[in-house]
Amino acid sequence: MNRKILLWLLGGFCASVLFALALLRVSFTRRWIDFGVHEDPLVGHALLALAAVFGLLLLFFAIGIGIYVYHDAKQRGMEPILWTVVVILVPYFVGLIIYLATRKPLQSTCPSCGATAPWKASFCPSCGRPICRVCPKCQAGIQNGARFCHACGVELLKG
Repeated sequence: MNRKILLWLLGGFCASVLFALALLRVSFTRRWIDFGVHEDPLVGHALLALAAVFGLLLLFFAIGIGIYVYHDAKQRGMEPILWTVVVILVPYFVGLIIYLATRKPLQSTCPSCGATAPWKASFCPSCGRPICRVCPKCQAGIQNGARFCHACGVELLKG
């Protein structure tokens, strides 16, 4: 999850907590919520505020998991909306466990023809062109910025 989404979620959570606490304060001062004559009102207020904050925390946790599953399923070539709904609506994290157990491997896109290929593929299965930089000696896929091949150790030319 990138930082921008994380900051939006954190800001939304803080705003929701402040809104819930302000709403609780207004409801107590106008006597919309009453805990009875014999109960301590301070304990009731604190428990209700704690329950509201915990409920909002669970809501934002579910939203965060949904965003993660949506982006991950999209990157893996699966149905992102379907899996997001399953993960959010199936209780006790069973949906998340099912998603993590059945998800497809990561895929990459060929820069030449746009076809999908396995994540670590060096060549496109549709057009045969290289997807990433390859070693001139052993044809292994090379990470960007590498000076030596991780498979055979040959020194790579810059480019």
